Order: sequence, then structure tokens, then C-alpha cells
Amino acid sequence: MAPDSELDYIKAFLEKIHTTHTVATIETTRNINIIEDAQSILVYTGEILDVNYNIIEKQYKISYKDATEGALNSTLYALINGINKLNKRETITDYTKPNSLLGMKLLSTTKDWYNIGSSWYANATIVAWWITE
Repeated sequence: MAPDSELDYIKAFLEKIHTTHTVATIETTRNINIIEDAQSILVYTGEILDVNYNIIEKQYKISYKDATEGALNSTLYALINGINKLNKRETITDYTKPNSLLGMKLLSTTKDWYNIGSSWYANATIVAWWITE
């Protein structure tokens, strides 16, 4: 299915930089623990931070679940590298940046181990800039 919303575009980006993970959105999955895959990602709906003429700045929370801390660290590094590639207009395998997406930045991350299936969890917050037509 082709992406048709900003949330879909963020999900498609994450699927291409995290090829071993199951990626879902809050629209279809309410909790990351519902995803049975040990390597999973849940993307939340964006919140508008600022509007400047035809540029909209939105913040997205992304939840990660991985089996080990090392795997979780690799996943977070992949997010940083993916954002850098996107902003430099470098090739990301099988990903086409939508014209409306101007760029992204990583705002923050948190990481914890929970005894819920012995998994490591992290939350990342990214900011994306979108241009309206």
C-alpha cells in the first residue's frame, strides 16, 4: 500500500531503515507489546509544534522494543544514520522521500529494561518538517 498520510510516510521511512523490525502505527496497534515480534516499532501520531507560512513542524514519538540492549542500541544508531541520510539526500534502499517532507531531526531518546518478556524498550522523539501545497 502506498503511503497517503504523513504518519504513513514516517512508517515507510522506518521500515526501510529498520528492515528486521515490525513497524506499526498507533492507528492500527495501541500498544507495542501487542506486536508479537521481538523487534518491533510503534509510531504515534504527530503533534504540531509550529506553523510558519506553508511549513509545518511536527513531533513524533516512536517506541522501540528489542531483545537485548545491544540490539536496541544498533536500532537507535540506524535511526540516527537514516535521518542523516535523508537530510543529506543520500540513497536509502527502496525508499523514496515524499516531496512534502523537508527534513527530520532526532530530538531525544530514553531507554529502559522491563521485565515484560525480558525486553529492552526505548522511546525516540523526532521532529519532521512538512511543506503544504
